[in-house]
Amino acid sequence: MMKKLLSLSLSVLMIALFTLTSCNREEKTYLGTITVKLNANSEFPDVSVADVEVSLTNTADNIVRTEKTNAAGEAIFAQIPVGVYTVNTSVKITASLSLNGVAQNVVLAPNEIKVLPVNMEKAIGSDNFIIKEVFFAGKQDYDQKDRFFEIFNNSDKVLYADGLHFADLAGATGSDANDAVLGLPLDEYLYAMRVAKIPGNGSTYAVQPGKSIVIAFNAINFKEGFNPGNWAGLKIEDYLDLSTADFEMNAIPFLESKGFTGNTWFDVDNPSVPDVEILYMFNAGNMTFFRLNDYGPGLVIFRPEQPLDVTNTILSPLSTPNNPMYFLKIPVKYVIDGVDILDNSSAAKFKRMDGKVDAGFTFLKADGNAFYSGMSIRRKVADVKSDRKVLMDTNNSTNDFEAITRPTPRNY
Repeated sequence: MMKKLLSLSLSVLMIALFTLTSCNREEKTYLGTITVKLNANSEFPDVSVADVEVSLTNTADNIVRTEKTNAAGEAIFAQIPVGVYTVNTSVKITASLSLNGVAQNVVLAPNEIKVLPVNMEKAIGSDNFIIKEVFFAGKQDYDQKDRFFEIFNNSDKVLYADGLHFADLAGATGSDANDAVLGLPLDEYLYAMRVAKIPGNGSTYAVQPGKSIVIAFNAINFKEGFNPGNWAGLKIEDYLDLSTADFEMNAIPFLESKGFTGNTWFDVDNPSVPDVEILYMFNAGNMTFFRLNDYGPGLVIFRPEQPLDVTNTILSPLSTPNNPMYFLKIPVKYVIDGVDILDNSSAAKFKRMDGKVDAGFTFLKADGNAFYSGMSIRRKVADVKSDRKVLMDTNNSTNDFEAITRPTPRNY
């Protein structure tokens, strides 16, 4: 009897040891190593790539790992879970100049030892207008009629907003499993669904250093319609007063000039706020309106050297015979600033602008699902001088922007 019990005990122990060993072996197969090798910028030979902090973000769970580079400019991320990663680093040279290193969609396979070269590219901060905030997700009320974006004078001199153009770029955000990458080259042109510009004669709309302009989709006071018993459970502070916006996005005059009927439900005109001049809408038709992508716009501001040619379009590769889509081509050389907002942390492949415009991307929630969240994307403050804020501008929205729970037009 004792022999049988001893034999049984030994068998159980061997099974347990085998199972444990198998599990350990299985767990190890789900690990790998990434060595990020920073390549110095030849234009700045004195800027070292040693002792530089490099971040590695897992796009699945948004866990961020950081390592410092060694003397050879290598940051080693050893024995990390397999997956898809984003690499990000920045070395500040002056207040308006930095070197950025970015790599996206870095795939790590089981047991892989990957060496990833990353070039340190020059990024000149804009001593000009920059995008300060974009409120696009809306709240569970007003059907997103209270959206706005804000443009900030980040320089130390007066700038004029007259003739400043802005565009909502074409392309999916990764919000849907069926989303497809646009598949157009981004080095020379960006591709816009909608374009408008600020009116004026060149000296009409002065913007002081550290000040901004707000462009509202409906320049009305939404607090006036507050109902304490509203179905969404919102509070009065959740509602915006956009009646003092500098400009309003009213598409009705543009649509009527094309022979279409405007949408008076989404376009509520405030006659005391000047309208922007709408130049292009890829989907212009009856009851349409100018909007930003609900799940994350690619927003750029630019100044063309000549009047914009609104016939310079390209047929989307994702068009179908029954649904042709033409996007307006925006030369990258005219772009002043841009922010690529995608749906979630793992949507890098859907980027809609070249790294010269925005080396990274940003999002409201790592897992998406921010539609009607009431959240906003806002640029960080880099410095506070005696009379104004200086906002962060490294040409990388991963570094420069953050998600906030409630929009803050003209404020922080």
